[in-house]
Amino acid sequence: MNRLRMYAAAMLLLFLAGCTTEPELSLEQRQREIWDRCGMTSSVRGPVGEAHFLRRVHLDLTGLPPDPDEITAFLLDQDPEKRVKLVERLLRGDPYAVYQAHLWGDELRIKAEFPINLWPNAVQFYSRYVYIFCRDNIPYDRFAREVLTASGSNFRVAPANFFRAAADRSPKGLAEVTSLTFFGRHLDSFSQRQQRDFIAFFTRIGYKSSREWKEEFVFCKYPPPGTPLLRAAVPGRARVIIPADTDPRTVLAEEILASDMFADAMVCRVWRRLFGREPSDPRLTTMRGEMARRFRASGFDIRKLYREILLSPAYSLPPGTPKQEKVFAAYPVRRLNAEQISDRISALLKHSFENYSSVIPEPFTFLPPGTRAGAIDDGSISSAFLDLMGKPPRDSGSPEERRDNLTGKQKLFFLNSGKLYNELRQTPNRWYGKRDSFNLRISKLYLAALSRPETAEELALCRKYFNLLPPRERWKFWHELLWALVNSKEFLYQF
Repeated sequence: MNRLRMYAAAMLLLFLAGCTTEPELSLEQRQREIWDRCGMTSSVRGPVGEAHFLRRVHLDLTGLPPDPDEITAFLLDQDPEKRVKLVERLLRGDPYAVYQAHLWGDELRIKAEFPINLWPNAVQFYSRYVYIFCRDNIPYDRFAREVLTASGSNFRVAPANFFRAAADRSPKGLAEVTSLTFFGRHLDSFSQRQQRDFIAFFTRIGYKSSREWKEEFVFCKYPPPGTPLLRAAVPGRARVIIPADTDPRTVLAEEILASDMFADAMVCRVWRRLFGREPSDPRLTTMRGEMARRFRASGFDIRKLYREILLSPAYSLPPGTPKQEKVFAAYPVRRLNAEQISDRISALLKHSFENYSSVIPEPFTFLPPGTRAGAIDDGSISSAFLDLMGKPPRDSGSPEERRDNLTGKQKLFFLNSGKLYNELRQTPNRWYGKRDSFNLRISKLYLAALSRPETAEELALCRKYFNLLPPRERWKFWHELLWALVNSKEFLYQF
């Protein structure tokens, strides 16, 4: 009788626990609940202004600043849904697909030369495949399954380049790049047993060359009959037994897609692209789990994931304190990446700031003038400026390869570069006409450089400085103003 009562009490406790499970909230509701729980609701400031939001979302989605005419039209637009419509338009535009494919190229290690050695033909083919994935919003699970199971020529089967794009093609090396790409974690973050079980999936991957220059085939090396069954496992999931006549990669793909880490890693990837950091604080665990479940339920719709985050309260907040930034009760300020800064300078100059080339002679590669940095397919192609600003080499696919901190050398470049200064000297009259008033000239240069109108205080300071100059030297004011704006934190940072 006592045992029966104890059993009934245990069942009642389990039932009550199930009834009191925390309900799933929308991202907006969850963010506000977190801020309230952390005692930060009263310190959370209102959303940023329209020009600020326009600049922020443009740079994050396309890598480019908004055009001055677009800024003016957006500020005059009285539609209360204009931010929603802006996000939707950008997500469906070609600049979004180009820039997002470029960011994927960093993580997929798309590079023609050493140490990846995809070679130029395969780089172009593979990059086009990734671009179509972004342009057509192909479901993420379909993309993952294709790259994990593809076999064939690197020149004819684009996703087959996934397992070719690795500096270390041993089973352990392939396990590392797969874990980093689809789990967002280095292989050594798992236990030794989990590593061994995961590496087993990659023991039958083989490569062979053909008579065509640099062509290589990826295939499965099926073992002879009677070979012991292969036992393997994705970290966090049960072991699977793979017969000799089965390609382990087909099982691997299904196991990865079923793993909770798969959706969570994509949520963290998009969050990092939009905020510069992942939602890693323990207080955000519930929010991450809910987002991952919604992403899976959406059919792994990446645009929908972007849309959810971009229209959430956290994305529209102004900067704040480090304490607020930990739970995204304020927007984390970060330096723009190398490609964004280069393309921003080019947009200001109205022509390419630099030319891009590969110095490794197999073969020499020169991109045509006008190519934007955020559209470079090949990690082997760069420039002195991009290298200085921390462009990733694409050797491992790790996010740590990209260096977005502002260094002393970078500061010196912006302050002392003769090339940049000479370019800026010729720029002002490209933005205004000879008959434009002083105020109109200031307005046009601020829109071009900082993607916003000038404030009344800034206009007064410009007027004061202009009047202090001798009449014969006032022509210098305009390019000196641009030089000052380009050296400002507002030009170099996403905030």
